[in-house]
Amino acid sequence: MICIEPVVDERAARRRIERKRLARLRRLLGRVLRVGGACADEDISPAASSRFRRSLPYLELVRLPYHHLVFEAATRGVTREAHVLVGGCDGQFTLMDMSSLRLGELSEVETFGATIDEGQAVQLARSGLVAAVLRSPGWGGKPRIGELMGSEVVQYPFWVYYHERRAGRLDIKVLDAVTGKLPGPKVKGSILQAFVRARDG
Repeated sequence: MICIEPVVDERAARRRIERKRLARLRRLLGRVLRVGGACADEDISPAASSRFRRSLPYLELVRLPYHHLVFEAATRGVTREAHVLVGGCDGQFTLMDMSSLRLGELSEVETFGATIDEGQAVQLARSGLVAAVLRSPGWGGKPRIGELMGSEVVQYPFWVYYHERRAGRLDIKVLDAVTGKLPGPKVKGSILQAFVRARDG
């Protein structure tokens, strides 16, 4: 099974997630940090709870299925390939420069199945591809979207950070392991739904 290799490593992911999380906690608690003062990370991070199987916080790499679709696209008389990723669980699509990514092979690794099939993914991609190309730098003019040139399912990596939101209440934060950005709530929802399906399946 083809996978996209993470660009952001575990250490960097933990640092980014915890920095964002602690900043939010500081705002909620109204903390005032003195310049040059000691770091308050240990003061406000939640204690690990014996209610959970792993000590918290805990970080792991989780992969979700994405349809990698390649379309023929013409702008200003020049024909190019448009590579699109469509989430196999949430249908979100992204115009992606695949040449900048490292691809690998997964074997004997638990993965989640897609709930959106190829036909649905193609429809979703076509419906939003023109707007995505118009917003993307490097593409000029309104594109003409041609034939589907290729399709495959790839596993896209996310770092999932488990923490105790309040006493006894588990929550997660998600970081895109390729872009290093915190994705929107749809991705978090897709991961939680994938966990539920895997447990009930």
